[in-house]
Amino acid sequence: MGFFITNNNWITVAHIPGKQNVIADFESRRGTNDTKWDLDQAVYDQAIQLLDVTPSIDLFASRLNYKCKPYVAFRPDPEAQAINAFHISWVNMSHNNTDVTIPSSEDTSSTKEVAITDVPLIGGLFESQGISKEAASIIVQAWRPGTQKQYKYYLQKWEQHCCERSINPISPNVGTAIDFLHEFYKEGLSYSTLNTVRSALSSVVQPIDNFTFGNHPLVTRYIQGVFVNRPALPRYKQIWDVSVVIKYLKSLGENTQLSLQDLTMKTTMLLALVTGQRCQTIQVLNIEQMVNSDDMWSFHINNYF
Repeated sequence: MGFFITNNNWITVAHIPGKQNVIADFESRRGTNDTKWDLDQAVYDQAIQLLDVTPSIDLFASRLNYKCKPYVAFRPDPEAQAINAFHISWVNMSHNNTDVTIPSSEDTSSTKEVAITDVPLIGGLFESQGISKEAASIIVQAWRPGTQKQYKYYLQKWEQHCCERSINPISPNVGTAIDFLHEFYKEGLSYSTLNTVRSALSSVVQPIDNFTFGNHPLVTRYIQGVFVNRPALPRYKQIWDVSVVIKYLKSLGENTQLSLQDLTMKTTMLLALVTGQRCQTIQVLNIEQMVNSDDMWSFHINNYF
């Protein structure tokens, strides 16, 4: 980097669509087994005995090959203490420190300070209602990070829209807000996206005519009109033949002959087919949260959401 600065050179980044960057796009999505190698257990036991140490944490591991707990994984792992050892501090770690505390990737110590300011207009709304910052920070936590991110964009646009027209963004008239929705409609936004915009405005606009903005009769009628003109389409329009996967799984042979990785992937696929759960649910399944009853095995996953 110093070379470029010294020679007054500039580096720019350009996005290449995946369909034009086939090889790189494929490699970025392809799984790899390079991180699954581990020390032979006998060699590991002999090494710690000769060195006379008791490891207190495994910084580069996964639930398939860790040698001690807690451990840090390279990718999201429901049993890991943290993700990516290079993103955490090693300052207080040593071979004889058995009380290792790793900052969680979900640490919320600063979230409360940032949450209100991250979502435009929210602070002003709560202040106008006499709600303290501390209480407001709790209210904001009711929105998932993804929702906050979506709302932030549209509320920034709404704030700009009102500023240009000298309108109070918290207490506008219903016509102004509907016109704002219509600007996005003219840009080609879908019915579901316009519903998101409506929800974002409902979070900051004070009740109009004793109705919340999202439930105001004119707003609901406008959204119904959008649905008629631009109906929501199914997210998935294609299906695939499950029998192809079933035949492949049968071809793998007996479970007792499969490697741990192949058996894990086979089980995961069968769980996905049988339960219809999404990836975010499948990835947090943990055998420590598995319960055996008379005729079934069940997982408890509430603690992860």
